[in-house]
Amino acid sequence: MKFKACFLAATVLVTFNAMATEPEAELGLSGVNFQPDNRTDVRKIFDQQAEQKTEGGELSMALYAKTQKRLAESFDQSMPDRIGESSSGD
Repeated sequence: MKFKACFLAATVLVTFNAMATEPEAELGLSGVNFQPDNRTDVRKIFDQQAEQKTEGGELSMALYAKTQKRLAESFDQSMPDRIGESSSGD
């Protein structure tokens, strides 16, 4: 009789626990996906970079400002009539 009561109690607890779990809850292994990944290699790399922390990976503000200034100055210079490689031996 005690065995039947324990079995019934365990069955009720398991049933209520299963009913309380959200249907969309992630069960099993975390991060396992069986859907094919149709992203391109470039998109995968971009997504991976977006997930990483930016700390230490960004340009410093001073370097960014100097780069922008040099870029702006390059537009102030006129284009040469002839574009070619310059060598220090000429």
